[in-house]
Amino acid sequence: AAMWVVYDKTDDSLYVTGTTTYFGEISDDLPPPKENGNCYHDMCAVTMRLSAKDGSTDWIRTAKGSPRWNFFDQTGDIQLANDLDGPYVYVALDDVGEDGLVTLDEGTSYAGCRDADGVLTPEHLISPSKVVTAEDCPIGSTFVPRSAADALPAADAATEAKCGTGHETVDACIIKYHKYTGLPI
Repeated sequence: AAMWVVYDKTDDSLYVTGTTTYFGEISDDLPPPKENGNCYHDMCAVTMRLSAKDGSTDWIRTAKGSPRWNFFDQTGDIQLANDLDGPYVYVALDDVGEDGLVTLDEGTSYAGCRDADGVLTPEHLISPSKVVTAEDCPIGSTFVPRSAADALPAADAATEAKCGTGHETVDACIIKYHKYTGLPI
């Protein structure tokens, strides 16, 4: 369920945060459980960037757990960083990681440029100030879109960004994502 949305007029994008569940048991008496290639758990907090022009998905990041929005405790939020901070989006999630540390390196893959030796330079190392396209790749390299099978999987970004069991076992998390790539900072 999409619970919070913020519009970025500088690049005509929508940033959405919400939660989704994929509970279910396989049974002849029940419809098949939902599947999602970006959520590897029964319940995920989801943050994503969408095009406000056509609704296409730029990136998705997930984390194990539920933000539990609209309950009596914390309700979460999503906000754009100010111009002095840079191209980031901040997400507040309550109860993500309440059962221990959870990685923030989940979701859609990263685009990049693959050189002649086969080495992929991920988009977040190419340009921090815009969405990387084929025009940003050096001569002799090939652009690899996020949707390609050989794009950099989110888990391979290895940012080591995590939520959960923080200061005095607090189970809420404030996450800073790079708005053009979704890289957790």
